[in-house]
Amino acid sequence: MTSKKFCPHCGAPLKPGQLFCMSCGERLEHWLSEDEVEAIRAEGERLEAGQAAGDELSSEPTRIIDAKAVHEAGERAREAAEAMSEEHVGDEAPIEGYPSHAQHVSPTHATEPEQPEHLVTGEGYISENPIHPVVPQGHAYVSRHSGDDWETSDNRKLMKILGIAAIVVVVLLALIMHGCFSASDKVAKPDLTKIGADSDSTAVVDSASSDSADSASTESDADKQAKQTVKDLYDKLADLDKQVSAAESTFDSTYLNDKDERQSNSDAASTLADTVDQALQTAQSTTVDSSSKYYATYQQVLQCYQDLSDRMSIVTELWKRDLWYNYPQYYTDNILEPKTENTDDGQTDVKPKVDYQTVYAQIKL
Repeated sequence: MTSKKFCPHCGAPLKPGQLFCMSCGERLEHWLSEDEVEAIRAEGERLEAGQAAGDELSSEPTRIIDAKAVHEAGERAREAAEAMSEEHVGDEAPIEGYPSHAQHVSPTHATEPEQPEHLVTGEGYISENPIHPVVPQGHAYVSRHSGDDWETSDNRKLMKILGIAAIVVVVLLALIMHGCFSASDKVAKPDLTKIGADSDSTAVVDSASSDSADSASTESDADKQAKQTVKDLYDKLADLDKQVSAAESTFDSTYLNDKDERQSNSDAASTLADTVDQALQTAQSTTVDSSSKYYATYQQVLQCYQDLSDRMSIVTELWKRDLWYNYPQYYTDNILEPKTENTDDGQTDVKPKVDYQTVYAQIKL
């Protein structure tokens, strides 16, 4: 049987076995699964097989017929029965369109009612507007849908209104309860996870600080001295690199100018080259024991000094070639050959400068 208790189209109450809504006529088959439709049809076939001996209305299977037609037929049968009762006529010809048993006026002459043939559309037929079958009352068949039935139009409207009101109340209660639970969840509670994380991180920091302090206290005097020596050499690199980069830029922007200016810039580059070479010699003469943990860093610092010296060697060679010509603009390829030979494909800087930038970034003290 259908599991729906209300019409999905208009909301009218449904009774088991209905395939159509009594209020709007909606075909409930569209809203039911195939299993539910088969169950309803099987129930109809079972009813057609016959009722219990005491409740059986006729030898014919119970038919589901049109409510309006049956109601009208019942009213006409009742009127005819009353008229025949008054006249005590039992042998009158049956009224056309009415069941023969409705014509009998005397209970003693009443026979078992027969199913109205004009309302039967075929064996096993289920009407498109399923209603409750008619039942005998007195001398005629009448429909269960009488004028005082609770399923009147006004009652159905009232039931719809009450149903909607009940749904609204349930929704409001659900919202209120949800709001109460949400408010209770927002009560400030200590974040134990965060506290634990903060405690752990504090412990880690304290541990790291302690390890650092222990390491500093256990560092040998030789390592301390080596670290300071390397740091002093390292601190001078940034300033020298700035001066060498300026000399490289000066050549690029003035090597085609007048000869006096080129000569002056060439002399300045030679002086700077001597300064860088002297710094390199100082760094090389510094002693750092190879067993020290700062020895690798010392080697990186020495490489940076060597790169600065190589860069200045290229700059001085470029000025030397440039001063060979009174009109250098005609011999740029020859003048720039030292720079071209020391530049990798896809690079704009010479190899020593690229190496300096790479190694300098790796130095950690």
